[in-house]
Order: sequence, then C-alpha cells, then structure tokens
Amino acid sequence: MNRTSKTFFTALTSLALLFPGYSLAAIDIENGSGGIMESMLASDAETFSDAIQVGLKSGHYARLSSVKLRGLRAKTYGATVARFEYRYTKHGVEQVRVYHARSGRSVRDFIGKFDSGYKSSSDGEMAPAADEADILLDAQESIYYPADTATDIRVARLKPKPGSTIDAVHTGETTADGTNKIVHGADAELKILRRIEYDIEDNVVASGGRITGYVSKTVCASCEKAMEEFTRKFDVHGKVYHLNDGKAIGGVELPGDLAASQASSKMLAETRKDYVKSLINQDGATPRVRSWTEDASRMARLEAEEAVEGIANAAGCES
Repeated sequence: MNRTSKTFFTALTSLALLFPGYSLAAIDIENGSGGIMESMLASDAETFSDAIQVGLKSGHYARLSSVKLRGLRAKTYGATVARFEYRYTKHGVEQVRVYHARSGRSVRDFIGKFDSGYKSSSDGEMAPAADEADILLDAQESIYYPADTATDIRVARLKPKPGSTIDAVHTGETTADGTNKIVHGADAELKILRRIEYDIEDNVVASGGRITGYVSKTVCASCEKAMEEFTRKFDVHGKVYHLNDGKAIGGVELPGDLAASQASSKMLAETRKDYVKSLINQDGATPRVRSWTEDASRMARLEAEEAVEGIANAAGCES
C-alpha cells in the first residue's frame, strides 16, 4: 500500500471509529463482458419477453398495426434487464437469493402504449394514483412469470418504504396537481434494491451481505445514488457489472474493459432482437412459462463449459 492510499485508508478507518453509523462498504460499478454474462442476461431477457407475449395474447388489446407491433418489439428488446445475486449469512448459514427485474411498468401498461384504446402512462413520469394502480397490476401479473422460489424472485414494482432514502432522482417539474414528477422510478436496478430493502426489513434476508449484479445497460446516475444509499443503510458491499452501451467515438481507441463491454452489449442486443422478432406477434403462440430452476441449470452448464475452456486455454490446448 503506498503512502497516499495508506493515509486515505487510515482516515476512513478513523471516521468509522468516530461515527459507528459510517460504513466502509461500497457497491462498485464496473464494465462487464463475456459469454456467461451475456447468457445470463439473455436468459432473463427471454423470460421477460415471454411475459410480454403472454400479455399480448391475453385479449386485452385491439389489433396492433404493423408499425405499432414494430414499436412494441423495439421497446421489448430495448428494456433494461438486471439480475442481482445477494449473498448473506443468517443463523450462521451462508445463503443466496437471486433477484430478476425488467425496467418499466406492468405488462399491461408496457403493451398499452401501443394500443389506441388503452390509456397508458409514460415510462418516465406518472401521477401517484396511476403509479399505485400500476404497482398493483404488476403484482397481479405474476402468472406471466416463473413462480418465485426461496432463491429466485421476479421483482415487481413496490412502493417506497416510508422514510426510505432509496429512491429515484426527481426532476424540478410537477404534475398538474403539483406533485413532483419522477425520473427512473421504474428502473430495473431500483426495483431490485427496493425489494431487497423490503426483504431485509421484513427479516427475510439479513443485512450486511454482498451483491453481485449484472445489468444489460449502463447504470444511470439515479441508480448509482440509490446504490450508495442502500450501502449506507444496510452495510451491503459488492460489485455491479454493466454492459456499457455508450456509443464509440470514431478514431478513439477504447480501454480493453470498455471495448469488451461494448462488444458484449452489441452481442446481447442482437440476440435479444432476434428472439423478440420471432416471438412478439398477436398471431404467434403463447410461450410456456419457464421455471427459475431451468435457468439455474442452464447457467451451471455454461459456467462448467467456460471453466473447461479456461483450463484448456491455460494448458495451451485448442478446441
């Protein structure tokens, strides 16, 4: 440890001793990449896309024009998906819970934007009464998704806990009744943090755990702030890996991790686009609702394959 780092660390330690509520924990956000991350997010994206198709086939909507259908498909494969693994110790046993979320509102509202007969809200702003109605809808739509288990949860939108500082960034604008408009209030990352907050305060999981998160797009400033507040409140640390979807600047050589992250972002985007174009159609089939167990088995298989490939590469072998 160099002198500067040591001095900084000593200062942080002193703060922790002087102020017991001060936490050294942090959730770091880093560029992510690679086949395993792409596969994890693609699997979750397929599950959330399937839910849109199930909703589309529910009979709630008028016939969508080809233009509206293209718009719905683009919105589906463009939605942020996030997957957070939360490891914690409870009763002396290490446990893990995986939280899966899609950005945006309920399936009904998500599709309704493209149905002329349905009054849909915008993604960025919603009056409180309409917001509460959409939260209720999202909870009722659990039948569109794999059933929750003790270890895997589809995260529906939740109201903020009273007095909670884990929230979205507010704009300076107000609705017609004078209420603040909210930006990023339905982001996938915020949904997950809010659900873990509920679980900790309801004693479902313990505080002081570790998060390993994966997000399909660059984490925004609003969600960064929410992670900082979450860390401060619950002494949780860890890493969140995002696929950087920023646009490359012509002629500028990107750092290796950023270039790899943007390449994975493009790969995932193409995979999602192909899947959604073949899926979302009012004349198409209603997909079978998967289980989180299938997803876990797929991830374990991919990790095993990657481990074998890594050993082979280290030994100088080629497949």
